[in-house]
Amino acid sequence: PVSVRRAVEYIEGHLYSRCRVSEVAEAVGYDPQYLAVVFREAVGQSPLAYIRQRKLTEARELLRGGCSVAEAAQSLGYCNASYFIREFRAQYGVSPGKYRRQGGL
Repeated sequence: PVSVRRAVEYIEGHLYSRCRVSEVAEAVGYDPQYLAVVFREAVGQSPLAYIRQRKLTEARELLRGGCSVAEAAQSLGYCNASYFIREFRAQYGVSPGKYRRQGGL
């Protein structure tokens, strides 16, 4: 659907900020709960899970490119590095610091 495509475009354009589901919903003119239903049907995951996945994928690229863990967290709109580290470890099974030291392997 067009609304989901617009939501994805909004998310992609706001990866380097605190991108909230309520803001995405507002950008496409939907109630957050309705967006969650439509988004999940089209994409297979909630908007929040999609945002998290995209930010963490981007974080891997930043870490491979030489950014520190703190820089990557701040660049991607995480309010603190410890939350970013927990999210990264939960997604990839390794801390971002270790990932960076291993050269992104």
